[in-house]
Order: sequence, then structure tokens, then C-alpha cells
Amino acid sequence: MLLLLAACGSPAVETSISVGDANLCLLKGGDLRCKFIDVVHDEGQTDPPPGEYGAVEAGYIPNCALTTAGEAKCWGRDMSGSNSPPSGVFTELAVGDYYACGLRTSGSVECWGESPDGATSPPAKKFVHITEAGATMCGLDAAGLATCWGFDFQGQVSSPAPGPFVAIEGGTRLFCGLTAEGAIKCWGNSDYDLLSPPSGTGFKSIALATYTACAIDSTDQIKCWGRKEYGYESPPSGAFVQLSGWQWPMCGLRSNGEIECWGCAGNSPGWTQYCPDGGCCNGQFDSH
Repeated sequence: MLLLLAACGSPAVETSISVGDANLCLLKGGDLRCKFIDVVHDEGQTDPPPGEYGAVEAGYIPNCALTTAGEAKCWGRDMSGSNSPPSGVFTELAVGDYYACGLRTSGSVECWGESPDGATSPPAKKFVHITEAGATMCGLDAAGLATCWGFDFQGQVSSPAPGPFVAIEGGTRLFCGLTAEGAIKCWGNSDYDLLSPPSGTGFKSIALATYTACAIDSTDQIKCWGRKEYGYESPPSGAFVQLSGWQWPMCGLRSNGEIECWGCAGNSPGWTQYCPDGGCCNGQFDSH
């Protein structure tokens, strides 16, 4: 999941964020920087290779990004080849626990790294979008239907919600899809009522973490569902343009480049012990 740094005092342009298990990555104008939010899990995730980037995906151990030429780069502690992506051009990346997958221009998926549950063995299908939920991967085909592979603990693989969808997103053991009308359907982890998203239409995007899910509605406000502890149910007010989550936190990006996070305190010890630059723990993350 993705995070970008805006220049101090200036509005964000072409900025996006990605939240991983232990770090936030911020991408703006090709410049990629990552900061720790949990020093307990320091695995080198804040040291991306030099280069100009067009997309970034933070994960559990590896982080990966696409250069502006579409080449995949991965860093952090290498887990059975997780830092050794295939050469060639990719259009999108999805980074899981100890592995990553990339979407080729042809629509095929290639994966690398370690996944004993089969997440690195994609089906021989063509996809337009891919996403992960820890040890499970899903792809969205041109008809808007989801196909999933890997760990199938709570129906993530065997029982995807019926589409068609225009987008799908994954959390730790949960997937949600967004229909053309902006309605949300979820499958997988049923803890904390995660399979009961807000009703209605007009939602623009979704982001999932371990125990919470959030969406941006038609007025650019955030609606969250799932666990009702540690501030998960109380996102900041006001308009947001992007959301990103992973294990514990959920973070949002405003149009002026400000990043705010919630739901982090009380979960991972590193979250509560170390908040870089004045805080990610239920507060504003310093992106300057």
C-alpha cells in the first residue's frame, strides 16, 4: 500500500499513499520515500532503490514499486526471492506477506517470492486488475468478475461475491468489490461484521485493513465498518481523495497532501511506541 510525500507548503500533485505492515510509503512526482511506523518490524522497508517511480505497493515484509518505465523493484528483507521480480514491463503490482505479483500488459499475472498456500501460482487467465489479502490473491477480468487463488480460510477463494465490479480491493483475509453504481460487496473474513458494508451507492473507492474497512462516499467523506475499538470507527471528518490500509492502521490522503491515520493505537506495540515526525498513531502523519 502506497504513500507519497508532498513538498512542504505546497498542494500535492500526482500524490498517492501506501500503508504496509511496518511502514508508510509516499510517492509524488516520481519521488518515492518510506517511513517506519513500527520499528519492531524493521526489515529495511524504508530503503527503496534509487529511481523515478510511478506506483508503489507496501506489504508485510517486501515493498515493491514500478518505475516510470514499468519495471518492478522490490526491497526489504528478501524472502525466497521476494526481492527478485521478473524483468520486463508490468502495469500493476500487488504485494502480499512474503511475495508479490505483477500484471503484464498482456493481462497475464506473474508472481515471485514465497507463498506455501499457492498465492504465487495464478490461473492462466487475463486480468485488468489484481489485489491481495495477505496469503490470497484476486484478479478482476474484463467482464468485471473476480477470480481468487491462494489461502482459502473463509471463502476468499471459493466464494467471491458476484459481480460485475469495476474495482476490487483486499485486506488481510477480506476482499471487497465496487460495482459500477458504487455499491460495495465483500467476501472472506466475517469477523466484526466486515461482510456488512454500508448500503447504498455512490462510493468511489475502498481500502481494507485487518479488522476494519473504509470507503470514500460520493461527498468524499469516509465511511468505515468492522471493529469498533482503537478508533477504527471514527475516521477524520472532511474530504479525502485516497485511502490505504494494511494490518493495523487506516490512512487517508487529502487533496492538499495531508495524510491522517486512525485505528493504530492499542494494536501493535511498535505503533504505540514509535510515531515518526509527531505521529501516525490516531493523528496526522507529517508528510513534509
